[in-house]
Amino acid sequence: GGGVRAFESEWITRWMGTPPPRQAPRIRRVMFLDPSLGRSATSDESAITVLDYDTTSGEFWIRLCDMARRRPQTIVQDYLKHWKEWRPDNGAVEDEGAQELLLPIFRAEIEAQKLPPEALPRLQATDASKVTRIKRLSPLIEFGKMRFDAAGQHKALRSQMTGWQGTDNEADDGMDSVEGAHRLATTGDASAPPPSPAALNARLNAARPWDR
Repeated sequence: GGGVRAFESEWITRWMGTPPPRQAPRIRRVMFLDPSLGRSATSDESAITVLDYDTTSGEFWIRLCDMARRRPQTIVQDYLKHWKEWRPDNGAVEDEGAQELLLPIFRAEIEAQKLPPEALPRLQATDASKVTRIKRLSPLIEFGKMRFDAAGQHKALRSQMTGWQGTDNEADDGMDSVEGAHRLATTGDASAPPPSPAALNARLNAARPWDR
């Protein structure tokens, strides 16, 4: 299509730089996972974003956006690998029904690695269509409120952003993960704690798509 792009490459390069140190008390770090479960295994990637929020300046720094096609076990292992490296203040996973299938894997892996309970991401619900949510990022990028760490891992994300035409049928998992991280950072927490194993089993048994 020949429409106006939501993200221009010059915006990204203009505001790329060095983020404030994590030690600054004003910095809130979040980590967000868009697992892309239940979609085409050949076209969708899971995305793990680490975002620093400077609560004084209101600026956001994209430190990492790890995008790859992964099986559920690998998604969990990669998330926890990044969690150990980055130690976010809050972590969340996109909650779209089937995403809850990851939580039992998370619980088992966290126990096996002897990690603290806060390594388990909370569920975060979406509040609008994916295209609408991603478009919210456009002015943040354009006017420097959301910036890229010059030393960060986000090349695939930048390529996805500058090629995005704002439609439903495009690759967008990296941007969706960044948008989820932005909401998590600005609300200070995810929308709901992880369900208990009993509650999780009840929810899964009540709504299994393959039984319908």
